Amino acid sequence: MGTFPMQEIKGLSHDDCLSLFVKCAFMDGEDKQYPTLLKIGDQIVEKCAGVPLAVRSLGSLLYWKRDEWDWVSIRDSEIWELEQNEDGINEDGIMAALKLSYYDLPYHLKQCFALCSLFSKDSAISNVALISIWMAEGLIHSSGQNAKMEAIGERYINELLSRSFFQDVEQLMPGVLYKFEMHDLVHDLAMCFAQPECLTLNFHSKDIPKRVQHVAISDTEWPKEESEALRFLEKLNNVHTIYFQMENVAPRSESFVKACILRFKCIRILDLKDSNFEALPNSICSLKHLRLLILSENKRIKKLPNSICKLYHLQTLMFNECSELEELPRDIGSMTSLRTLLITTKQRDLFGKEKGLRCLNSLQHLQIGDCLNLEFLSKGMENLIELRILAIGNCPSLVSLSHSIKLLTALEVLIIVSCEKLESMDGEAEGQEDIQSFGSLQILQFEDLPRLEALPRWLLHGPTSNTPHHLKISNCSNLNAL
Repeated sequence: MGTFPMQEIKGLSHDDCLSLFVKCAFMDGEDKQYPTLLKIGDQIVEKCAGVPLAVRSLGSLLYWKRDEWDWVSIRDSEIWELEQNEDGINEDGIMAALKLSYYDLPYHLKQCFALCSLFSKDSAISNVALISIWMAEGLIHSSGQNAKMEAIGERYINELLSRSFFQDVEQLMPGVLYKFEMHDLVHDLAMCFAQPECLTLNFHSKDIPKRVQHVAISDTEWPKEESEALRFLEKLNNVHTIYFQMENVAPRSESFVKACILRFKCIRILDLKDSNFEALPNSICSLKHLRLLILSENKRIKKLPNSICKLYHLQTLMFNECSELEELPRDIGSMTSLRTLLITTKQRDLFGKEKGLRCLNSLQHLQIGDCLNLEFLSKGMENLIELRILAIGNCPSLVSLSHSIKLLTALEVLIIVSCEKLESMDGEAEGQEDIQSFGSLQILQFEDLPRLEALPRWLLHGPTSNTPHHLKISNCSNLNAL
């Protein structure tokens, strides 16, 4: 087989870099108002050595800065000199640019960005997962009584996006779920500043620093012998986070989970997604500091112990895509700190029990998916007074929604997709007071509902203030009128 000659990959031209910088650093046409800043910007671009990421990063950093001193301090920073080689050539202008962007972050965003190193390179990061991690570690602080932690977390993500730390955003559920990525070099930067408290390890790692608190496990397969995984845990102390980076790498038996429970009493984040055990140990209730528990995609688990309901500080619980789970824990309503709940279960009704979901009055985000036996949502939903997001998907037996869904006055997002038997969204007959009670809705999405005959009356006849900002209706072939 012949070989191809080496091709040198060149960076952008200076003019192209300057054009990109101007787009990132100024509003449209604003650069003409600041000729001095533009001249300094041209000198900054020269230091970026034709690397678009470096240009975008610094342009985004300077977008809100119009003081000449801020621009000069970036241009003349000693970091450029530290990144030069022995011949005085700046071979790594990109890392200098990224470090300058990192140093400009406020302290709380530096902490949040560092924890992003838990995710593997090239992986898609979901906003829900990342915000749940930040909340679990106490990194999101409310700036006022009415500010929700989830909304603050979204602002943090948007700021990191605007500074080019994140890229390639893909919307999965508008207003609810989206994913994004980090450039490999940005990921390297996060790892650099996260160490030694946050490390990516594998089951054979040695000389693990005692200060490590957040552990991301990078192995591509589970050890053949369970004892290898258990010996790995013995090397760790005072761990707050156990997170598996790769798919199909998760505990195959209860023994690993039991060892985590025994050893890490202060753990806040426990990732057990894609596990293969049938039962969660009753001793899970001893993890008093646990804030985030991920049990998603376990195809064998059939029951959650009622003792899990003693995790009174748990904020996020995910057991979506657990197709064999028979029912919710009896006293799940006792978990009054829950803010995000993702559910898959074989139950026919989710709100019938007195100490069930209806008692979760701090719940912000409820996602019900792949519940193949779910037929109805009974009364009691009106007690979810803080619920902002309700997403229901792939529930083929669901016939109608609860009348009380119209009483969720805080609801901002309602998404219902792939419920092939759903005929009505109005439940029992309603009065005018019910129609007017649904006032916060911003996003409404109905998709793949072939039997739906009419839109809900609260949408058609309610006041104009109830009209959502975003309305999407797709593949509802039996719908008579809009």
